[in-house]
Amino acid sequence: MNQNIRFYNKPSNNAGFTFVELIITILVLGIMASLAIYNGSRITSPHKRSLALQQVIDDINYARTLAISTNELITIEFSDSDDDYRIFKGQSNIPVQDFPNGVSGVVDFLNLNLGPTDLSNVNFDGTNRLRLLPDGVPESGGTLTINDVTLTVNELTGKCTIN
Repeated sequence: MNQNIRFYNKPSNNAGFTFVELIITILVLGIMASLAIYNGSRITSPHKRSLALQQVIDDINYARTLAISTNELITIEFSDSDDDYRIFKGQSNIPVQDFPNGVSGVVDFLNLNLGPTDLSNVNFDGTNRLRLLPDGVPESGGTLTINDVTLTVNELTGKCTIN
């Protein structure tokens, strides 16, 4: 009888990783993760800026709908200095308390977590107020600028366009 038995795949005493190899791998993964987070924040910043513009358009459209449904004058007063806007109802300018994304009739971009938003060059017939008549049509058209993008409100329809 032949007693020659061969062992294949005999476990080695040197199997596994060394401590130095593990530390280097963790460092490389950490560097890659920090680069991904940094680049991700650069990508979301322009996205937040377009969200701020879309928020204003949506709120103007909602205010038009509110004017029609309540058959009352709705006023949106834009503030260049505070980078926010306020919504009022009626001739006596009563703040709209339950306006979406607003607190006591004030919509503030910082409260919406949209980051720094620059609201400027507001001009609705020489004022900072967009007044929507009970039929949803603006009293006068105008423009405003958000983060270097100009938004125009048509004086006949109230439709918002981006220039």
